[in-house]
Amino acid sequence: MQTLEQQITQQAHGLPESAQREVLHYIEFIRSRYPAIKPATKNASKRKTRWSDTPLYGLWQDRTDMADPAAYVRHLRRSRF
Repeated sequence: MQTLEQQITQQAHGLPESAQREVLHYIEFIRSRYPAIKPATKNASKRKTRWSDTPLYGLWQDRTDMADPAAYVRHLRRSRF
């Protein structure tokens, strides 16, 4: 009997490379939802993470279509409904 990890690897093996990349990106997304637990320190409760220190900060800075996020979302919703 195969382990779950082996089953995932076997299923991914038969996919085209572009689909394998999608699987990898999805796994990275899932892993980001389960951050490693770090030991508590004395100052841990005093520290706050600034939004600008996160990896997502500035993710879409080059996207001119998202200059106004609310308008962008309205446009997406309009085209779907």
